Amino acid sequence: RVQEYRRRLDGGGTVPGDGTKVTLGLGRPAKASYYIRLTRRARLPGDPGVEAKVWVPAKTRVRLLRAAMGHRGFLRAWLRHRKDCLRILRSRRESNMDGKDALFMPESLAEARQRALDFSRASQEAKAELATAAAARRKKTAQGLKRKISSASAPRPLRRRRLEMQSPALMPPSAEGSHCHRCKRPIASG
Repeated sequence: RVQEYRRRLDGGGTVPGDGTKVTLGLGRPAKASYYIRLTRRARLPGDPGVEAKVWVPAKTRVRLLRAAMGHRGFLRAWLRHRKDCLRILRSRRESNMDGKDALFMPESLAEARQRALDFSRASQEAKAELATAAAARRKKTAQGLKRKISSASAPRPLRRRRLEMQSPALMPPSAEGSHCHRCKRPIASG
């Protein structure tokens, strides 16, 4: 099965390795088709491989993207993509100039195994430290919640006055006269 995609600037959050800023990425799926491969072609000596064949120069990338996205869509996407791309390229340059993380390839299998064990041990220690710190934060949060709960007073029940609602016609006449159905105050008659 062969899946074809629309072309898109910065499809997949990529930044070219050649220092240019325009990324030819994959957009939404366009169509799918089926292809039967009859034979497998052997790689010939001097054949540069698929990486060299599918590389698209920067000028061609811009032309393809403008045709696929339209001029306005390309410029809108370019303005968003440009800042991120420049930041990533600057970060790559700074990282390449800094030699603190550079290691030479191991010269023997024993040295490679030792490096792997050291790396594994360091990552396990870092994982344990993070777990301890997270547990301490959870414990501190739980203690704070317990303190808040214990210091808080129990909510008081709401008291509502229950008023007996009766129709004035059904109310027996009192000796003193009529009363208000809400406040029970006497109503002046006459």
